[in-house]
Amino acid sequence: MSEQNSEKATVLGKMDKTFPELQLATTSQSRTDVESCRVGHVSEATRHISMLETASVGWSICNSWVGVMSTLAFVIIQGGSPNLLYGLWLVFIMYGFIVYTLAELASVYPSAGGQYHWTAILAPKLWARGLSYTCGMINIFSWISVSAGVAVIAPQALMALVIHNDPSFTLKAWHVFLIYQGVNLLCLVHNIYTIRRTMWAFNCFFALSLVAFLAVTIISLVRAPTYQSAESVWVTFVDGSGWSNRGVIFFIGLLTPGYMYGGLDGAIHLAEEATNAREAVPRALLSTWSLGFLTSFIVSVAAMYSAQDFTTIASTPTGFPVLELWSQAMRSKVAADAFVAFFFVGALMALAGCQQTASRLTLAFARDTGLIFSSKLSIMNADHEAPIWALWANGFVVFIIGCVYLGSSTAFNAFIGTGSILQLVTFAFPAALLLARGRPARFLPQSHTFRLPRAFGWVANLFTVGFALICLIFWDLPAVLPVTGSNMNYSSAVIGVIGIFIAINWFFWARHHYKEIKMVKFYPSLSPDLSEWCMSQPLFYIASAPRYGDHVNISPKGLPSTTFSILDPNKAAYIDATGSGAETIAHLYENGRCTIMFCSFEKVPRILRLFCRGRVVEFCDEEFGVLTRQMGMEVPVGARAVIVLDIFKVQTSCGYGVPLLSETEHKGLLDRETLGHWAGKTVSDNKMVDYRAKNNAFSLDGLPGLKAGRRTRDMGKKKVLVSYGVDIDAVAGWLGSYGGEDSTSDISRGMFAGTVGVQRLLKLFDKYKIKATWFIPGHTLETFPEDCAAIRDKGHEIGLHGYSHENPADMTIEQQRDVLDKTYKMLTEFCGKPPKGSVAPWWETSKEGAELLLSYGIEYDHSMSHEDCQMYWLRTGDSWTKIDYSKKAEEWMKPLVKGEDTG
Repeated sequence: MSEQNSEKATVLGKMDKTFPELQLATTSQSRTDVESCRVGHVSEATRHISMLETASVGWSICNSWVGVMSTLAFVIIQGGSPNLLYGLWLVFIMYGFIVYTLAELASVYPSAGGQYHWTAILAPKLWARGLSYTCGMINIFSWISVSAGVAVIAPQALMALVIHNDPSFTLKAWHVFLIYQGVNLLCLVHNIYTIRRTMWAFNCFFALSLVAFLAVTIISLVRAPTYQSAESVWVTFVDGSGWSNRGVIFFIGLLTPGYMYGGLDGAIHLAEEATNAREAVPRALLSTWSLGFLTSFIVSVAAMYSAQDFTTIASTPTGFPVLELWSQAMRSKVAADAFVAFFFVGALMALAGCQQTASRLTLAFARDTGLIFSSKLSIMNADHEAPIWALWANGFVVFIIGCVYLGSSTAFNAFIGTGSILQLVTFAFPAALLLARGRPARFLPQSHTFRLPRAFGWVANLFTVGFALICLIFWDLPAVLPVTGSNMNYSSAVIGVIGIFIAINWFFWARHHYKEIKMVKFYPSLSPDLSEWCMSQPLFYIASAPRYGDHVNISPKGLPSTTFSILDPNKAAYIDATGSGAETIAHLYENGRCTIMFCSFEKVPRILRLFCRGRVVEFCDEEFGVLTRQMGMEVPVGARAVIVLDIFKVQTSCGYGVPLLSETEHKGLLDRETLGHWAGKTVSDNKMVDYRAKNNAFSLDGLPGLKAGRRTRDMGKKKVLVSYGVDIDAVAGWLGSYGGEDSTSDISRGMFAGTVGVQRLLKLFDKYKIKATWFIPGHTLETFPEDCAAIRDKGHEIGLHGYSHENPADMTIEQQRDVLDKTYKMLTEFCGKPPKGSVAPWWETSKEGAELLLSYGIEYDHSMSHEDCQMYWLRTGDSWTKIDYSKKAEEWMKPLVKGEDTG
């Protein structure tokens, strides 16, 4: 967050004041942010893609009927019309299982990473990094292949139109190359600078595509001079491939029907920019799947019936069989040209969608440091809201693949032929893991919006894996026999090279840098979307514990919007009402540790924890009013403190174990009025002070609680806290009081006191059965551990006495706090319980000394008690002459020059 935004983010007591640069988002917005957090990331992009736009992008990428018509040349020799039409049905059914598998996962884990994120979540911990990395890299290559395959359709369509209208034109490879690179660059620039403002264009193209489909279907059927017989369309099997086995021919020929769904996962990778992604992405997948088949099947049936001469169509000099087919069927070169021109426009829109989608996948993978230069590739440009580095990187690779076309169109076609295969492989990864895991509720909670029935889920996952394996085998086989260098299917070789590249990147980069993707994620501070989510929850909890003792406390608190305030990304506060205990306050006074937890009880689960260092600002403190004004909240009657929270770590996790509250007519939680009524009556009856003294002064473990309660409780009461006190200054006394200069007599005297002196006093107290309090400096405790242990083991109390007998009056507040904190911890660990008493080293203290002791729960100070605890004024102005052995005795034998009392 920028400094400017940090300054703005001052008050979160009321929702619209949380971060003034952000307006209160819709419920779907905050929910979607939650969902991306499940895979360990809070989206950097704004969610601007509507449900219709998500579906339109998915449709534009696949553009199913156009994809099928563009690849007619392949299926004409691979079984002919029956192979196409029945193949469309089989692909529709198989991809139906795939779509339902993907939609279910996308409804639970919508993220730009898609398949590889799901693999990381579903895989066993030992295999998660390797499998998710492999899936992610395969997915990136599949999208590069799809992008290159789409980019080449534009020059093929344009050159086909040229040849169709000028048969004498000689097509050169560089013609295709230049147009290919031109549309690649054009769509790249569009994705960087204008796509954010022109998402509506995908909606328009969606509608235009459906209109063009209807027009092509109707015109080709109406204008056809003759029609193929039903037998030739549905029964006559054409074998121009050389394969003798019809089953092999059929499955190889499924490649053309498979182009219905090339780039099917496009919507998945837009999840972090889609509003309400958990519903938008599944719906986009389903609409692309269903409409894709409907349009492809109908237009294919129309094409097969209206085709006049398949031999001419297959051997057309344009290299674009559908152009010749429509020219024959429509009896109009202009009409056929117009519809193929639509293919050019469709290729531009599809390539724009491919680049947009692929860049989000690359961004996500780089965010998990799976690629070299991840630090650049993972940047989402704030001005254009586009991953510019990822776009350029993908565009550059597509450019390089285009250069291959100049050298060998066979090699180029082999690469783009791997797109559909690799895509299916990435679908199989999470589906196989779901099967291996047994589709448990911890990965597919009952509460999500697109849960498949148990039996159908198993079937869908099983067929997803099975169909991917079948296509991996048959789509790598050569299309025709006998095999020659020019007709060989080099897809398997390309996949092998891709595998080698994936392995090289793993061993030289990803093995050391690729992150383990977790459902639990940690952040250094609260982001605006996390803050907003917290404030929308019905309640929160605070947990605290003493350093020693039996009672760990957790307390539920009321509606955050009325009691909790986020002051900045690393600071929060809440107003604490008077209650029947004071555990949190006591624990914070003792050690300052606490954890705040929010959790969702709605359909979208989530848990968020704030790990904090807390402090108590009581109602009688001057800072109380300052804080409540800063929080912008009305202080309820009976409020006893503001708990200030310094947040040093934020954690999010899935929250699947939190129960789902059923929706009722009056959904939501309301403040109870009982506590407010009780507090008002108790205050009006003048009983609140006594109540706090009785119930809030100490914790269950006896730790000091509310200061106001303790003061009231101790007023007018005297008690003997210690009868005999022993200060074991030992060597520490010489260090603190006499400067620690070299003095053999002082050292010897200190060593004697810490050993012989201690043992003699222990015997004396033991003889008369006296229990005393021994005030031990930290230096003494560490110098004479055995002797101090004897004191403890005899049952004597041990209290604080500084570390090196230092003078608090000469120390800064930070030094005093450091010494107190260290010695308090030392004595607590040594004795198994916190100390209750203290003696000030030098018998002096500072103006902050008493407050520091109280904040650590110290109940009494044994200092300056020679007149039955009667306080007396210290003196000032006294002067004396130090002994200086280097001078004559007459020079330092001088009497004390008296000053005066300070009061």
